[in-house]
Amino acid sequence: TSLNPIKATGRVSAVGLTARGHSLETFAGNLTYNDPSVELTNVTASELGATLKAETLAFNRATGALNVTADVTGLAFDRLRELGVPNTIGGNIRQAHITVKGTQKQPQIDGNGTIENLSFRSETFPLAKLTLTTKWPTLNVTLSEIPNVSVDAKVDLSNPGYPFDAKAMFKDYSVERLANFSKGTLRASGEANFKGQLTGQAPFSGTGTIQSIQASILEYAFRGAKPFPFEFDSQRLTLSEGATFNGEYSTLINLKGSIGLTNT
Repeated sequence: TSLNPIKATGRVSAVGLTARGHSLETFAGNLTYNDPSVELTNVTASELGATLKAETLAFNRATGALNVTADVTGLAFDRLRELGVPNTIGGNIRQAHITVKGTQKQPQIDGNGTIENLSFRSETFPLAKLTLTTKWPTLNVTLSEIPNVSVDAKVDLSNPGYPFDAKAMFKDYSVERLANFSKGTLRASGEANFKGQLTGQAPFSGTGTIQSIQASILEYAFRGAKPFPFEFDSQRLTLSEGATFNGEYSTLINLKGSIGLTNT
């Protein structure tokens, strides 16, 4: 230990630790403090069923430099709001491996994990694989292993609203809830490109193409006659060029205009 500058090393452990309004049931790790740098290695922490195991947690108070390598299990997104996770995203981290380098102002975030009950606005996915890579200021996000749908997104980390551009591919995906449809079933295949902001309830919009669609309305089956484009925002889906459906008994239905969506 030295006093000028302050230097210290040792093993730290605590029970019922509280920091910045968050509490930890248990905490332990090897501490090296060499002002202005703080480094913790071989860290373990737990709280309310969530666990953290970190090879390295390092921070330089003078430069803002970060170096984090950690494994997390059983952590709800609600407990990460202070770190910038927006309220529009919900879920629980079943397990994840995360690395954060760069600086506090320009973090380079990489990792992968499995998310339970991942939700964004009106949609919820019971289980999803999440992959993160960063090329500042863009955070690349890939959602995979979701039945019938995959999503790739780019998020601007330099903007406090976290604006994003995303592309979704879907196959035989159930869209009844999105279309506020309760009289049968709607399953569609195609792609959609959309943009918006992660924070708050900021509007989002996009365009896409339905390659195929199957509908069942009051026990009558219909199929899309051909692919058709669509536009959408948080309030409505618009079929500017129209969509044609073929049904039983030579039934033909043409749709054109706007369809109200569920609240998002």
